[in-house]
Amino acid sequence: MFKQHHRYIFGILLVCAASYGLAQEKTPPTNHRTGFSSLTSAEALERIVKLDAYIESSRIQWNVPGVSVALVHNNQVLLCKGYGVKQAGEQQTVDGDTLFAIASNSKAF
Repeated sequence: MFKQHHRYIFGILLVCAASYGLAQEKTPPTNHRTGFSSLTSAEALERIVKLDAYIESSRIQWNVPGVSVALVHNNQVLLCKGYGVKQAGEQQTVDGDTLFAIASNSKAF
């Protein structure tokens, strides 16, 4: 029950983050090979690298096939990256531009 609750919250947060990112103006391009934009602060980059590792380990731990994450601060894309595959059992990988169907999840908003 506890893991299902976390998976649900994680999914809602990802949908919110993706929805917010889609509504914004275009931002400077991100290096899609690494998923990171250029940062001036080494500390900020270190935190994003830790977040990147946390997202991937959480995806695996919670058996989520794939997620797409965008982290934006002051209209600058700090992280735009996909993790895993679009659908379980398939080989199509997720990237920062992958769109997911959210079904009835929007009813909660």
